Amino acid sequence: MLLALKIDVGSCLATRDGLPRLVEVLQRHGCGATFSLSLGQDRSGRAWLTGRDPAGRFGLQGFASRGWGNWLPAPEIGVRGFEVLRAAHNAGFEMILQGWDRYRWLRDIGQADQSRIASEYDTARRRFAQLFGAAPAAHAAPDCRAGRSLFRLDQRYGLSYASHCRGRHPFWPVVDGEPVRCPQLPVTLPSLLELLQSGAQPDAAAERLIHLSASPEPHGHVYNGDAAVDGGRYLAQFDRMLSGWRERGYKLVDLATLRRQLNLAVLPYHSIDVRPDGSRLPPQYWQGEAFPSL
Repeated sequence: MLLALKIDVGSCLATRDGLPRLVEVLQRHGCGATFSLSLGQDRSGRAWLTGRDPAGRFGLQGFASRGWGNWLPAPEIGVRGFEVLRAAHNAGFEMILQGWDRYRWLRDIGQADQSRIASEYDTARRRFAQLFGAAPAAHAAPDCRAGRSLFRLDQRYGLSYASHCRGRHPFWPVVDGEPVRCPQLPVTLPSLLELLQSGAQPDAAAERLIHLSASPEPHGHVYNGDAAVDGGRYLAQFDRMLSGWRERGYKLVDLATLRRQLNLAVLPYHSIDVRPDGSRLPPQYWQGEAFPSL
């Protein structure tokens, strides 16, 4: 019984404060995890002002960060957070790519063309290689808000896997009728942030997430957290979630471990669904219907 932890790290404060807290808690529980990184300009202030960062009001939003991208220059996460990112990597945690400019991604990805996505993708990959000495082996779109051409870029770079979708189990994606040979490891559980946004109290939200994993999936579960939330003021709830999942018999691992368990020869093909959620953000991507003939 595997449950993979994917944690988004999308701002300087989440990197500086949330990431080390999460590393300490994960090490105490003996858990693996994958950290999905944004490495470019931190426009937290702009995201907060326009409502395009749902984690902002729940996380580590300080006064200075509200100015980044507004009345203050936007710092570069990969530069300002270099030592913290390297320390998490050296501690044995899997680091993968989320993107470059999280705010601009969540603002524009719904309309961005392939050349624009490819340009940001390449910039982020270069910075990742400078930080960790190798290109990223995997990619995860922030909050499962992707672009259709992103799937083909994953294939072009020969990634081990991607995690751009919500869904039920791993699959090969079919985009606009074209099979893409980069396996998707979809998020199967809601995030703590989503439950908080729906009105749940913090402790009740943590218990709800433990309860939702009661029925193990054949290929395991994937939880997608946020370093600004799970590693911020709700760290105690995240700690409780880790304990509860372990009590249920789950081994808490990174996405790479989940990927190694897959038999790619029998992995099913599924379409990609796009589902608006009524927010100001681009729609989320979901695992769609199966293609039995592929």
